[in-house]
Amino acid sequence: MDKKYLVFALIAFLISFTAVSAAISYASTLNFTVKEYSFTVDLPTTIDLGLVEANSTTTRTWTVTNTGNTAINVTASASTTSGAQLSWDKTSAEIPAGWAATYVLTITFPASGSGTINVQFDKVN
Repeated sequence: MDKKYLVFALIAFLISFTAVSAAISYASTLNFTVKEYSFTVDLPTTIDLGLVEANSTTTRTWTVTNTGNTAINVTASASTTSGAQLSWDKTSAEIPAGWAATYVLTITFPASGSGTINVQFDKVN
């Protein structure tokens, strides 16, 4: 065999080998979940208490359910257009995903008159 042919065969092998080794690749997969902040309250938006006794006390309970996928802090507030006294058993609660918390509002009615009580629940985080 002639020396010219031997050198050509060796070069062809090296070029072929280099092309095969350059075909390496890497891939990554990234997973994520978006936080969902949502809740529901179990009572209708309007409650008519009707006629009440002067200076009497009553309570109303709301259940707030966290329907999202992360914990939320929900606050409760109430205001009135009358002389009624309002107090909550708690004004905020940290509610884990899928769990519920109850909020109890105690209302002491005035000696006379009428009015409206506005109740509101807010997510604060």
